[in-house]
Amino acid sequence: MTALLTQSTITPTTSSCDDCIETVTLEYGESLRFSPAWPILQRAYFNDTQATFDQMPEYIETVLTATSEWKDRPAVIVYRESTTEGPIAAIFIPKNVSTKKIPAFGLNCTLRGYRLVGNRLLGVSHDASAADQLVATALEQLAKRRSQMVLIEDLDVESPLSQYVNSHLPQSWHQFAPRGWQTRHRLHFPSTSRQSYWDKFSSKTRNTFRRGNKKIGNIRIARVTEPSGVVDFLRDAHRVSLETWQSQTLGLRIKNDERELTTFGAMATMGAFRSYLLYREEQPIAFVMGTQSHGTFLMNELGYDQAYSRYSPGQVLLVHILDDLIDDPEISQLDFGFGHAGYKEIFGTHLSRSADIWLMPENWTTTLVRMWGGTSQWLSRSIKSVANQIGVTSRLRKALRRLKSHVCQPATVSKQDKTTVAQASEPTAAPVAAD
Repeated sequence: MTALLTQSTITPTTSSCDDCIETVTLEYGESLRFSPAWPILQRAYFNDTQATFDQMPEYIETVLTATSEWKDRPAVIVYRESTTEGPIAAIFIPKNVSTKKIPAFGLNCTLRGYRLVGNRLLGVSHDASAADQLVATALEQLAKRRSQMVLIEDLDVESPLSQYVNSHLPQSWHQFAPRGWQTRHRLHFPSTSRQSYWDKFSSKTRNTFRRGNKKIGNIRIARVTEPSGVVDFLRDAHRVSLETWQSQTLGLRIKNDERELTTFGAMATMGAFRSYLLYREEQPIAFVMGTQSHGTFLMNELGYDQAYSRYSPGQVLLVHILDDLIDDPEISQLDFGFGHAGYKEIFGTHLSRSADIWLMPENWTTTLVRMWGGTSQWLSRSIKSVANQIGVTSRLRKALRRLKSHVCQPATVSKQDKTTVAQASEPTAAPVAAD
């Protein structure tokens, strides 16, 4: 779905003045580019050296036009002008979230709400109280629109926004982490001799990496950063994604649909898209979908074809990616993204914690979701604790994956999907080679 943009007739909810907080709403089909918020967002993005690529106004407009929920309720932008520091803003895009994301049996409903773009405020402000007031006003505006939740994805525990959520959230709002707070791994590359990163591994481990590369046989690594490579990346990554354990248990990760083509293409146009494919005998068997911004490579998704698991294709690809990043002086760190995994612990150098946070106004629906989800999390922690004590954690995890794969496969990866891929013609041109 792509909306036809029209010139906006939106006006701020309050009169324009320094240090005033104003709200702009974008109804379906209205253009962000022609709204009063456009110049504000451009200046805020220009001033903010920590801004993420998805906070770029041009990208926000692209994503908004591909957001189906926009038909049901407007996008909301809350901002504050300051003559001393420039503007700060919070951008909220309509978002529906299923309670299936909570590991709670029997709880299945959809919450209508919003997603905070970039998972942070846009702009520079050294006045914590001003930023707090902006967030409080934003929540008030969203509550008026009967939002059942506000999603802040992958919120780092050390971020200023996390401190606000933990200490200054209005009494009528509550925070809930559907998957709990999890370890966040990052890799900070050495500032001088970047190749010295490999010195942290023993010679035995480095030899293991080399043997794995030889064992897998004839391979080719493709790095995709240009818009011209997005179509081929989506096709081949989708082919791999159909066979990953993540798709069998969590749902198809790379769908190769119009929305992904639009958003990934926009990322590539802005220089933010950076993804990789691993080919064995010219067949795609593993992929990493990632983005790059302000010296950070964020690994959003890693997947491999389970039929090749004996070759450890994910690890083989990751080692090649690390070599590629080490050779790129513009990349200073690799962010492994939300959640814990063994490979992240092996290759990471720094630890923090992060979580997907739902900010929920107090009502009977959200109270039920929080109570049910909290009980489920307690049970999950208890089971894991017992499994760890008796030493069956790994076997239990594998058994659950097999069970979910058997139960969920018909709904998440259809036979038609696989037949379509199997019948797809071979590429007419070679995938983008690593440059």
